[in-house]
Amino acid sequence: MRLSTDTAQSALTLDSSIAVNPVLVKALKAYGCKVDVETIARAAISPGGFTPRAVLTRIASLGREYLPGFEYHERLVVGAFVHPGQSLLADFEAVIPLLRTNPLIAAALGDDHARAALHVDLPPAIRADLDPDYERGIGDLDTSQAYAIEAVGTGAQLLLDAPPGVDVPATLAAILADAAASGRHVLHVPASGADGRAVAQVLRDAGLSDLVLDLTVDGAFRRHASASIRESMGVKVPEVDVEAIATTRAHLVSLRRRMQRYADALHKRRHPWNVSVYEALDELVELTSGDNHACTRARISSAGLANLDMQGLSNANKILTQAYDLGMLDKDRPANPWSQVPLNSAIMAERTVSKVHELATELLPLVREQISSAITQTELHRPLNLSQWHEQLAMLDGVRESLDVFVPEVF
Repeated sequence: MRLSTDTAQSALTLDSSIAVNPVLVKALKAYGCKVDVETIARAAISPGGFTPRAVLTRIASLGREYLPGFEYHERLVVGAFVHPGQSLLADFEAVIPLLRTNPLIAAALGDDHARAALHVDLPPAIRADLDPDYERGIGDLDTSQAYAIEAVGTGAQLLLDAPPGVDVPATLAAILADAAASGRHVLHVPASGADGRAVAQVLRDAGLSDLVLDLTVDGAFRRHASASIRESMGVKVPEVDVEAIATTRAHLVSLRRRMQRYADALHKRRHPWNVSVYEALDELVELTSGDNHACTRARISSAGLANLDMQGLSNANKILTQAYDLGMLDKDRPANPWSQVPLNSAIMAERTVSKVHELATELLPLVREQISSAITQTELHRPLNLSQWHEQLAMLDGVRESLDVFVPEVF
């Protein structure tokens, strides 16, 4: 019986298969019964339908013959009688003779000779994207997935550990597709039906449905498997645009090279600072984020940046420390015209101080004296700003030119 819930109502469907409770089968074997009970049970299914009477009578006779205290009663019970653990245990007991000589089991139990016999040197780890002409499997795989395919392809018996975040169905589908492309047959035994269907769906999405025989979807796969195999064998070989594939691969290789050059340049340490662009950007993000982020519009030119080696950085730290101690970096400091004067070197600063000293001690006193004399002689008003000074000086220049020419118009 098979339970289906395609709609809101559930339905029980009689399947064309039969099984004997494995507990009874195991008990009969334990008490020396050599008869194949499963073969007897399959006789209940015939072209005429399900006729279990003779089969039940035969199995009951075996029970009374081999099992002490066996009783037979007929009841119709609907329930789940197959436990996964029982099935696994039955399979394990069936292969015990093989397990005793299996080198993998011996190696797992610590046999050094078995471990040495099973040792296989795996291919070197893949650190970069493979050339498209040498890629294996299907889908967009990262380097770890590509390496898993290479390792499985060696034929070694191994365990793949998929860390969180890995697309396990895509990885398994790539391994299965690579095995099929290499001419091998693969049996995928999933942990659950959902896992098996996920892997099969990835293969279907990749256009490889004709290579897949999924036994997790249809409960009556025994009847339909042969039909699916015949259908897949009759599929025509698809036409492949080799030229378009080659063009796409060449374009992919070109893009990878450009991205690799960009990544190399981003992480290359630059002389003389011994810092990469990536590290500089990372520091800028730290400086410009958070509550106490740096706020400045200052920009350093390429020539100035070249001077910021270890010695230049030390000098800059000293200058900034001195400026801070003098209060020059205080945002509440009153505006000062000198703060806008660019002084690029100590020599320029010394020259500026010398010129200002000369202006304050020599030139300005003389100018003030001449201004006082001119105001007394011309009875002009004393200018209060540069604009008024410019206007009066322009007028006096005109008077001087007229006196130099000495034409009658001046009188």
